[in-house]
Amino acid sequence: MLNPNNPNTFTSNAMESGVAVCNPDIADANLENIKYELDNPITILKKPWSANYGYKTSNYADLIASVSTTAVSFKVDTGSTYAPLLITFPNYHTYCITSIANLTGLTAGTSYNYIILESNLTSNGGTATIGGITYPTYNATVTAVDATTYDISAQYGFPSSFGSGSYSLDISSSPYNPVKYTTSWETVQFLKIGEGTPASPITYAYNRRYISADTACVTATNTATTFTHNLGTQLYKTTLYLRNITAEYGYTAGQVIPAIVALTDSTPYFVVPYIGVNNKNSVVFRSGLRTAYKYLGQNQSTGEAVGLTSANWKQFCIVEGIF
Repeated sequence: MLNPNNPNTFTSNAMESGVAVCNPDIADANLENIKYELDNPITILKKPWSANYGYKTSNYADLIASVSTTAVSFKVDTGSTYAPLLITFPNYHTYCITSIANLTGLTAGTSYNYIILESNLTSNGGTATIGGITYPTYNATVTAVDATTYDISAQYGFPSSFGSGSYSLDISSSPYNPVKYTTSWETVQFLKIGEGTPASPITYAYNRRYISADTACVTATNTATTFTHNLGTQLYKTTLYLRNITAEYGYTAGQVIPAIVALTDSTPYFVVPYIGVNNKNSVVFRSGLRTAYKYLGQNQSTGEAVGLTSANWKQFCIVEGIF
């Protein structure tokens, strides 16, 4: 459950009975059990600097729509067509938005950062229920910041120099310190929800986390697999997993293991990295040039390292923002 004294931490089995300090192993296990429960309000509320809940298409966050080459609209409502948008600013303040006005008069072909300012939210007197929790609702406006002229960044400390009108998130403190530069740095609560030209806007991933669909395991050499996560940053951690679909070596359908690649298809197996390249909105994994390699598993009866049958498994990727 959420710790009421600190909305960014959890309590439960993290504290061992009868002792006064936290057992990190129990805490880690407890967090692992809850961290990937998508759409569970206990796990999505008050995550700083994130859109936590909203409209999705094919399990992707889907908030910004092109109206024309100079205008965008937002897929946010009470749920009649889309869904309310639940957001959390760096100061932990959480809001439920049910209306965002269209942005018009933008410049065709120009890439923008789309941000919401806490100061631009106004109560509309309504309520919305998400995950059994009822929230007061707000109207919002979105500010389009020209990405070619103004920077929006997240880093440890303040940038050394910035042009007037730029935004930055200092992640060296807790809670994070969001600022805007005019003639000096001024604290201003902002949340970036996407980017792109009016004709091709991109919505950032909810809760700064992406879990891909299952895809076929790679069996060919020098083959790139791209996972589009839309986190809007290169500061993230990514992990590739395998999900069993046909039982073998004591694994049963549905079980998940880390994806480890072996250099050869006969023992002994030499583990090599399946290297990923971090891009701003995607990660690319590429297999090597070795003609014989397999995903590596372990015989659940003998403990022996075994080369898995690729057709019996699917791969998927989890990407998480690190702040």
